[in-house]
Amino acid sequence: MKKLSYLIMMVLFAGFSCLEKAEEPTFEACGVQNPVKELTWLAEITSSSEPSGLGSYFYITQAEYTGETIFIMRNCCPHCNTVITAYNCEGTLLGVVGQESEIDASLILNERTIWKPDNSSCFN
Repeated sequence: MKKLSYLIMMVLFAGFSCLEKAEEPTFEACGVQNPVKELTWLAEITSSSEPSGLGSYFYITQAEYTGETIFIMRNCCPHCNTVITAYNCEGTLLGVVGQESEIDASLILNERTIWKPDNSSCFN
């Protein structure tokens, strides 16, 4: 009985330890190891994001576009009429993402999410 109790405790402990928040991956870009924290303009956006309400719908991706690293401000808001914008490493607006916009969506490569709020409504 003692062995069974010990086994149950170990299983429960292992299960709870899996609930800890995993550290977000970082992707080297623009000459820095972690663009979300090391690019000033990007760090300002992520630190000032609204933690509740519509803020939970927004996230940032990193991709390649015509050989350049870009950052795309995306969202999954079901109630918003949204314009998706792209920025370069310096934080300069490159344009709007779309098929017939400044940034042709079909030419965006290797896109991956680099930031989302803790209470993200987009990723479960």
